[in-house]
Amino acid sequence: MSHSSLAFLFVQCKCRTLHPQLPQKRVSTPICSSSANNSESENKYQKEKYINDENLLEKELQIAIESENYSEAARLRDQLRAILETETAKVLSANSKFYRAFESGDMKLMRSIWALGENVHCIHPGSGRISGYDMVISSWDLMIGPESGIPLKIELQNLEVHVKGGLAYVTCLEIVRTQGSSWGKQLATNVFEKRDGNWYICMHHASHITL
Repeated sequence: MSHSSLAFLFVQCKCRTLHPQLPQKRVSTPICSSSANNSESENKYQKEKYINDENLLEKELQIAIESENYSEAARLRDQLRAILETETAKVLSANSKFYRAFESGDMKLMRSIWALGENVHCIHPGSGRISGYDMVISSWDLMIGPESGIPLKIELQNLEVHVKGGLAYVTCLEIVRTQGSSWGKQLATNVFEKRDGNWYICMHHASHITL
């Protein structure tokens, strides 16, 4: 566990002792307007500002703890929690859209939730790495085509999500069934990238396992 994580856990316990009814505060991050000419630079600015805000809050939280300013530490803790909870919910929503497209064979939805560009990757169970938006989408056309037994039933277990700045990943166990058979169990990792304030999947890796 990192030093900042230990500090975060410590101030949670300390602040609960000093402030048992401490209210939770929400914080919103500003979003800059964009245009066709400068959208790329502004998107980069937004991503860097988000990461810097989070890192700055962590540093200020550590300073408040070391100086035993627990009321300020509690305020900073709540701001960090609000940022993480908001972005975690958005990542989980994007992950749900991915599996909804997977289950239903909705290629329109599948195309809309993948990040554009050549830096996206997909590794289906038993296959090699597929790179680039067009190739990845073509692979899903084959995976959930007419012969795949759509609609599928996908149960997710042991789901965990981690968010840091403009990147996030979800790990889970997939249990995939068709109407007459089962694809078995896969361990999956889904990586998401934040663009224009929205989360898009940029990597999916699934591997068969036997439990």
